[in-house]
Amino acid sequence: MGVLESMSDKKINKLFVYGTLMTKCRHLTFRGTKYIKEAQIVGTLLNVGSFPGYITTGDTVIKGELIEFEDGALADLDHYEGFRHDNLSNSLYVRTLTKTSDGDDCYVYVFNQVRNNPVIQSGDWTKR
Repeated sequence: MGVLESMSDKKINKLFVYGTLMTKCRHLTFRGTKYIKEAQIVGTLLNVGSFPGYITTGDTVIKGELIEFEDGALADLDHYEGFRHDNLSNSLYVRTLTKTSDGDDCYVYVFNQVRNNPVIQSGDWTKR
């Protein structure tokens, strides 16, 4: 539950979203993505201003959604989240593998620019 794994050759086509990509918060629609279900992981949710940032440390239940994506959609999602494969240290988020509390293997965007951001104690971006 919420345990990060190293990248592998396993085909992953699911993404845990916890902020502006959730259906109730979404300002954009990404072609090739589909809502699956509500989901949870464990860690800490930070308030970064107009969007949240998830980090892997902590034991708060983070509430979000599991979405499924087609092959071409992942590059668009990476661009939106500021994930740069070729420059991880300057990426706003880093995409990594995790498991939901239901055991679903999925990607999650981990916030990569932490600077004394306030913690969202509820673990729910919609209830900040």
